Amino acid sequence: RFGECGKRNRNGRIYPREIMEREVNRYYKEFVLTKRAVSDLDHPNSSTPLFANACHLIEDLKMDGDVVLGSARIMDTPAGKIAKTLIDEGVQLAISSRSVGSLGPDNIVGDNLHVIAWDLVVSPSSQSAFVESIVENQQYIVDGNRLVAINMEEFNRNLAKNGTRNLYDDLNKFLTSLSRKI
Repeated sequence: RFGECGKRNRNGRIYPREIMEREVNRYYKEFVLTKRAVSDLDHPNSSTPLFANACHLIEDLKMDGDVVLGSARIMDTPAGKIAKTLIDEGVQLAISSRSVGSLGPDNIVGDNLHVIAWDLVVSPSSQSAFVESIVENQQYIVDGNRLVAINMEEFNRNLAKNGTRNLYDDLNKFLTSLSRKI
């Protein structure tokens, strides 16, 4: 979950669904589809994402009712390595939009909202924007407070080589190797 609409967040703001949906769609087209949706570790004091500070790349973003859903991949950058270390140490990461725009009466976000990035943070303004899983250059699954590397390349190689005729066996081997790591 990257955020929620229609209810007051921890910053006291309310994001109307139609405004957030417009921004999610714009951000997806302008940044996600063009592979420029880099974001930072923590909210910086800048309204522009800088590649030098890139931590993760947003790979999908969409609305599901009043919820903003997305997925991101931790990159092999200095900030990405810090994020990975935090994950390895069991730190619960969260995600928060970095935006500019105005606030109307009762702290309702105005129609001029412009989402700049979706940063990894300690305390998100949205109560439900905590990271549930992580994807990196190396494939991992989250098991409690630790990351477990998985060998998707071997599984994909076997699938490409054998087609679906050995799919059950290949999947069973993969799951067995995975369960040994956890």
